[in-house]
Amino acid sequence: MGTCFTPSYANLFVGWWEKQVAWSGSNEKWLDNIILWSRFIDDIFIVWSGPIEEAERFVEDLNYTDLNLQFTSDISNTFVHYLDTKVYVEEGILKTTLYRKPTAGNSLLHGSSQHPKRLKDSIPFGELLRACRNCTDDVEFLRTSQDMLR
Repeated sequence: MGTCFTPSYANLFVGWWEKQVAWSGSNEKWLDNIILWSRFIDDIFIVWSGPIEEAERFVEDLNYTDLNLQFTSDISNTFVHYLDTKVYVEEGILKTTLYRKPTAGNSLLHGSSQHPKRLKDSIPFGELLRACRNCTDDVEFLRTSQDMLR
C-alpha cells in the first residue's frame, strides 16, 4: 500500500467516511437491510437481507459523494470473494474457504535458494495454517490443502 503510514491513514479515513457518509443522511434508509458490516482497512464485507437490486442501489448511493471514493462490488446470493476468502451460503449458513486468484501459483520460494532453512520450512506451515483458519470445515480444508500440493 505504499509507505508505512498508508494503512493507518486509510483506516482513519474510511472510519471517518463510515460515520459521515455510510451511516448517515440519505443512506439511513438502507440500514435495516444490513445484517453484517465488517471492514478490513478499506475492504468492506456486507451481509444484505434485501433484494439484490436494492444492494446495487445502496452501492451507487455510497459512490455518489464528493470524496473521490469509488467502491466496486461483488454482489451474489451464492458466494463472494473477500480478501483471500470465498464466502458462500450452504443450507442457510455462511461458510468460508480459502480463495486464490486464478493467476496464483505455488511458486513461493525455490528450495535451493540461500534463504535460511527455518524460513523455507515455515512457508508450507504458514500456508496450511492460513488455509486452516480460512476454511469453515475439515472437508473444505482437506480439499484446499490438496490443491496447494499441485
